[in-house]
Amino acid sequence: MLNVMLFPYANVVIKLLEHLSNTVRIVLSCILLNVMIPNCLAMEPVITRDQGTVETLRATLQEIKQRHNIPCLSLGWVKDCNAPVQTVTLGCDAQAVLRWGSITKTLTALTVLDLAAEDLIDLYAPISIYLDSRLWDNAWQTSQPIRVIDLLELRAGFTDLSGRAFNYNQPMPLAQALAFERDQLRTFWPPGLQHSYSNLTPGLSQLLIETVSGESYADAVNKRIFTPLQMNSAGFKPGRELLPGYQADGITPIPYWQMTFAAFGAANASTEDMLKLLAELLEPTVLSEFELQHLRTPHGRRYLPEFRFDYAAGFYPRIRRGFTWHNHGGDADGYRSRLSIMSDHPRGYVANISSDNPAALREVERAIENFLIADLASPDIPAVFDLPVAELAALTGQYYPSQTRFGLQKWQSGQMPGIEVVLRNKQLWFVTANKDTPLFATSAHQFRRASDPVATLAFVRVGQDLFLQGELGHYARLTTCPTFLSFLRQCNHR
Repeated sequence: MLNVMLFPYANVVIKLLEHLSNTVRIVLSCILLNVMIPNCLAMEPVITRDQGTVETLRATLQEIKQRHNIPCLSLGWVKDCNAPVQTVTLGCDAQAVLRWGSITKTLTALTVLDLAAEDLIDLYAPISIYLDSRLWDNAWQTSQPIRVIDLLELRAGFTDLSGRAFNYNQPMPLAQALAFERDQLRTFWPPGLQHSYSNLTPGLSQLLIETVSGESYADAVNKRIFTPLQMNSAGFKPGRELLPGYQADGITPIPYWQMTFAAFGAANASTEDMLKLLAELLEPTVLSEFELQHLRTPHGRRYLPEFRFDYAAGFYPRIRRGFTWHNHGGDADGYRSRLSIMSDHPRGYVANISSDNPAALREVERAIENFLIADLASPDIPAVFDLPVAELAALTGQYYPSQTRFGLQKWQSGQMPGIEVVLRNKQLWFVTANKDTPLFATSAHQFRRASDPVATLAFVRVGQDLFLQGELGHYARLTTCPTFLSFLRQCNHR
């Protein structure tokens, strides 16, 4: 109880620590935070004032580049919409063309949203209105057809691409690519129930764009995004101007990866041009409010739609140091990237490194995010919603993953690790084999972790079934077992 009671005062303590010397700050931080939060050593250090200077940011990035041997590190940001965008580039310049990987999904979603804004697509209509339904199998076709919004929010019920498709490094026409993955295009849980990240789903989004617009995917994106924003270097095919990508060692080159569907990750562009997209997301002149709202906020949840901390149309939320970011990352075999904007402030950044080193990109992200929030007061933590103990107890039980991206056979055989939700001294806990996390109610159905500024997970009832969805994963309670999990041995005795 002491830890829970002291936690709201953590921000006050941190403010006081800023006025002390580095040595005293470190010692007192670990003493105080060991009282408030166990495992002090696992916490990130307190942000100091000098982390808000460009000079410190550049020095930090230079150290990251050298330590990880990153050939090209390119970063750009907006901290003030009234000031020019700024960049730090090391080993390249802001005009260097790089691959942005899955940030392409953001471009795909914006293109579909633009078609919807033109009344050419109904976001809530079944995709079978626009596409041949023989292209996919949906066991819930009658009651829960796949809608357009389910494609954009990766809520269609599909797993991910097959290993064969990931490893097939030859360009294919879209029709051939869809046929290549025909066995994968089947739903394993009801569409609209839950988000499940997939590189397969954008294949249908790409077909939808081409069918409705009458243009190729590349031409449609160029017409609606690249040309209006004057992103002249942007495209989906490799050219001589594309900087090579490398393995994590920064030495071994990785051949160009021909992606099965361009719509999930084939975009190339310079940092200079990606900054034009970033500026547009923060202060729009071309994109509509309709598009921006769907980008930041999910609109396709069939159940408990008021829960907002979920994958939206091309962006997903993420919390760091108490601030909410809307963003997308990219992994394009030899490149790692991030496009991110803040929830409550007109600030954001784009980052790209030309090596397949996710740890290095995370360090770059921490550096730029520390820089962008250095002058901001930490958001308030929501008060705990008073739920009766009986209602908390009704949420407890054994839970199993309600979806999977990879490892379908392992998932179907019940071998994936589950979690338990328990009640201890009137406090709800999310329990895994390695960690116990306290959950704090923000409403009757939504919860947050101790330092989250918003609800980040929700208990969702669908008939007699109970699902836990959000930042900690997606799970179904085994007490009743949803029909689509009835093959589990854990469910057979029920």
